[in-house]
Amino acid sequence: MAENSGDLMKINQVALFTPTLNEIKNVITPTVAKNFEEIAVDVVDCPDLTEVPFQLASKGLGGHPKLFDIGGPPFLLPSVQRNKIYDVQTILKQINYNNKAFVIGAGAGPWPQLSRNCEMMMNVVIDSDEIKNQTKLAWVGEDNQCVLQNCKESDTRLALLANLFVSEGKPGKVIKVYAKTRTGNLDFITTIQNALSARYKSQLVGKYRLC
Repeated sequence: MAENSGDLMKINQVALFTPTLNEIKNVITPTVAKNFEEIAVDVVDCPDLTEVPFQLASKGLGGHPKLFDIGGPPFLLPSVQRNKIYDVQTILKQINYNNKAFVIGAGAGPWPQLSRNCEMMMNVVIDSDEIKNQTKLAWVGEDNQCVLQNCKESDTRLALLANLFVSEGKPGKVIKVYAKTRTGNLDFITTIQNALSARYKSQLVGKYRLC
């Protein structure tokens, strides 16, 4: 895990096994077909992710992809370690990721910004000194209602833990999975995960994991 220690963090970099999209398509199709009545799995051009219904900060998922596995549940026990604050910009600089960085994923939000615990849906583009930040923060407000708020434009921090996907946000090929009417016991995400784990077993599948 990456640990926050001033301006320098301990980062482990792991090269992962990266099958082709066509191979992944062939691996997951039979398992999806077992759990859903109607399915279609295809390799297609990535749609413009800045448009509805996606509304992400960049158009695609291509260009120098990496996975960030930051912090973890141990930082919650025996009590919350509030000093575990991470800045995505700092991490990018430390690993010499000098490209445009499109960062998406989930984690714990930067509690100092709101003076409260919050969830984070990161959605930000960092390009040199320019930031396009469409990250959302959420927490439980009065009457147990969910409160959703835009993150401050300049704040690219998170707390405690996060799983993030980083790329240059370029157009490219992606896998499109259509599934309708579940017939098996597995939900959609578990179906995909089980198909990959059954095929690749002890191999770690992805692209350059940092943890």
